[in-house]
Amino acid sequence: MSRENYAPHARVGHDESDANHEFEAGTPFNILKSKAKNVKENIIYRKIRTGEEDEVFNLVKAGFDEYVLSDLAEEGANEFFRAAREMIYVKPAAHLIMVAESKSGIIGMIDIRDANHICLFFIVKKFQNRGIGRRLLERATAECIKNNSHEIEVNSSLFAVQIYKKLGFVQVRPEQLLNGIRFVPMVKTLRK
Repeated sequence: MSRENYAPHARVGHDESDANHEFEAGTPFNILKSKAKNVKENIIYRKIRTGEEDEVFNLVKAGFDEYVLSDLAEEGANEFFRAAREMIYVKPAAHLIMVAESKSGIIGMIDIRDANHICLFFIVKKFQNRGIGRRLLERATAECIKNNSHEIEVNSSLFAVQIYKKLGFVQVRPEQLLNGIRFVPMVKTLRK
């Protein structure tokens, strides 16, 4: 298994209520219009564009530093950033990177490899708990289903295990340690 399989994942937002959102057709991944009083922005879900790599990497670094770093040794942090840089800047062909964008910029990202493995998944802290992470995951898994994937796996950071459970993932093995990175293998069955 390649070393990039072991990039951990930080906190993702979870859905408060689908009743607070409506969808508008017209873009490849739709626009989320929120009716919630505390959210006054349209969120666009789409593939990363050339030139957005620094913004996406900085989002990943901020989430990692806040939620994941304390669970890793220096070796693990170095391995995480090596893998994250490769995924974001090199963009290997087997990777799909999608972003959530508000008027303030990119507020979330997900990287999926081989249409069945989440490598990176981060939401900006002030946008968490609004359903943005759930919707970003839904858009990305819809692409996986188009590629005939029946399940998606993740090597979750210790922090994000409960969040992934809320998103429908189940733990499939005990906590692991590889290249200084602690993670929990999880999987979710995809529905067509």
